[in-house]
Amino acid sequence: MAYLWFGGEDTSLPNGAIVTVSTTTTLFRSAYARCALGGGSLAAPCKSTQFPGGAVTTCWFTFRNGNNNTLYIGLGQLSQANFLAIQMSNTTVAVGSVIAGTFTAVATQTVSRSVPDKVDVQIANYGTGTVTVNVYLNGTQVIAYSGALAVTGVTGFDSVFMAATANAYSEMAVSNSSTLAFIGLGTIAGTGNGTTQNWSNPAYTNWNPTTITDSNATFTNTTAQDEQATINALPSGSYVITAVKFEARAMATSGATAANLKQGVRNASGTIGVGSTHALTTAFATYEDYMTTDPTTSAAWSTLASYQLNLRSA
Repeated sequence: MAYLWFGGEDTSLPNGAIVTVSTTTTLFRSAYARCALGGGSLAAPCKSTQFPGGAVTTCWFTFRNGNNNTLYIGLGQLSQANFLAIQMSNTTVAVGSVIAGTFTAVATQTVSRSVPDKVDVQIANYGTGTVTVNVYLNGTQVIAYSGALAVTGVTGFDSVFMAATANAYSEMAVSNSSTLAFIGLGTIAGTGNGTTQNWSNPAYTNWNPTTITDSNATFTNTTAQDEQATINALPSGSYVITAVKFEARAMATSGATAANLKQGVRNASGTIGVGSTHALTTAFATYEDYMTTDPTTSAAWSTLASYQLNLRSA
């Protein structure tokens, strides 16, 4: 399985409408996520960062829905406002298109909800005359649609779209193969100041809040400086860490000496591993690194116990 995109924080959906955040624990699995996301409307949805591998026409999409209100989530093209949507209410699940702010269903099914529900959506052959959309609710297939389904202006999917008047969504992922066995997406966040803090305004609470605040930042104008934070434990259970995504909202002032960012970890032995260099723009934006191997060992991920998050100026 290769993950095309995954996220679950407000920084994961920085485009379009502004994301809202709730830490009410009944809305999400607190062992995995820190919050539930909402925000946007059918006419002006919230949009994720683009899939790093580009647009796709066949994929699986999984998420947790922790609210019984009538809400929408789906896949679209970042440059467009229209999207292929899953509508969920207290008693129904529907598949359809959102075009010019209006949802039109092609399939609807009455269901019994058990929030926070796990939803898996298989989309195949989008862009052809016959599109397949299969929807699973808590592992049980509830919709099997095959037929016409076109979204005006959308030739492929490169972003997650959300139109939710209430906070509901967490543990979102897009994959090139079945997500039915996907156990979950664990959010790893700062829980304390780390071993090295070479940036100014260094407290981890200044650079890792649940709701991002651009006006309260940790910063440096010296290259090769590390900023670290201790992290929470992974969820309990038996599973394999297939990938880790690093996600930071950052910017550099015009003419800065340290105008680049690297993200990674410090392992239990003190070895630091970071990803590629990101050239920062002069406006805050989300920068991501997807890693299928541990940068401190170059081997598959086996643990994050006693690891620390690491930001490095460059």
